[in-house]
Amino acid sequence: MDVRSTRSKSSSRSPRFYWLAWLFVIACFLPPTIALYLGQHPWFSLIIMAAPLFALASVFGLMSEVWDISPTFVARREARYQNRHARDAYTIPVQFETVKALLPGLSRLRVIRTDLNQEIGAWSLKMIHSRT
Repeated sequence: MDVRSTRSKSSSRSPRFYWLAWLFVIACFLPPTIALYLGQHPWFSLIIMAAPLFALASVFGLMSEVWDISPTFVARREARYQNRHARDAYTIPVQFETVKALLPGLSRLRVIRTDLNQEIGAWSLKMIHSRT
């Protein structure tokens, strides 16, 4: 029996959740792990490496949460996930798409209200039209 056939195609968590979890792991646990192997001054190496990694992970996390900007592979999976659950999660009919962002390799989620065929903001969708 193939392992892939027994696995559920529907994930219980959003791909964005896993993206943010990996950012947290990279920002918090990677610098102390690597700093021990970087020379005679591990605390100095830790500070030099931890500050930029934490800042970069924070910027990517904020971009993902506030503006729905994430790497293209995460945004495409997030759009598929949101489209699968849109009918149950929102009071209006919506469809999620990905649009290229300004930075290469990053994409943004765009929400289209299908009954009016117009774009709607992600925050207004979450705050006004959410069933939860």
